[in-house]
Amino acid sequence: MSMDKVFIEGLQIETVIGIYDWERKIRQPLVFDLEMGFDNRVPAASDDIVDTLDYKAVSKRLIAFVSESGFGLVETLAERCAETILAEFPVTWLRLKLSKPGAVRGAKAVGVTIERRNIEPEQNLRGAAAALRKRFGDAAFSSVLRTPAVGFDGPDFLNAAALVRTDLEVHALDAWLHALEAAQGRVRGAQRFASRTLDIDIVFFDDLVIAPISGSHLQIPRPELHHAFVLQPLAQVAPDFRDPASGRTLAQLWAAHPQHASPLPEAFQLD
Repeated sequence: MSMDKVFIEGLQIETVIGIYDWERKIRQPLVFDLEMGFDNRVPAASDDIVDTLDYKAVSKRLIAFVSESGFGLVETLAERCAETILAEFPVTWLRLKLSKPGAVRGAKAVGVTIERRNIEPEQNLRGAAAALRKRFGDAAFSSVLRTPAVGFDGPDFLNAAALVRTDLEVHALDAWLHALEAAQGRVRGAQRFASRTLDIDIVFFDDLVIAPISGSHLQIPRPELHHAFVLQPLAQVAPDFRDPASGRTLAQLWAAHPQHASPLPEAFQLD
């Protein structure tokens, strides 16, 4: 997992915080220090601001959330802040220090420091969707489908398809998606059939056909196309697209699939 960090230091926000009656009648300043896990190799390679973790956007979101909150405990506020950042921004982990200046006589500040990791599949998918929109602009997403684990005993998988337009050639896009996986905590080299934070494959790239080559994982169209968890969401986002191998549309392929009559259940929407 990437050990790169993006930090925000000394962010001061006023809010209502505290359990005493007098604290419920005033606004007090709180100070936030954040370290966020993010793979900075992606923006370093592109030198493009769209590939960065937008610390200004993180700060504005935190200011908006905290200033409108009214929790009694700093522990509760810290936890909710961490949940918000992990759910809405593509960070793999977070260390958040919340300081309450002047709360104890003789001490500069008191507070809490918490560390949280983004291991929830829904959060990982939402983070990936946000990164795709940020890099490629408008993107179409299928419903997120819940699928039993394939090849091993484990928790259900969440699967979805995305349709994007890109000026990257296919190998550059593949490398960018691998970097996105790493930014979401994907560790390669682990066993093939196992749970993972994020797994993104290019199923189609226009009408390009790339045959499998020894030493390369890139194969287009992807051989997993026959699985319902691949074909069902693809038929949602691009029903009229023709598979270059068969010449049939994705809608036709899905209509002919054995599982078409009993489709996979939808878990939630990314749009």
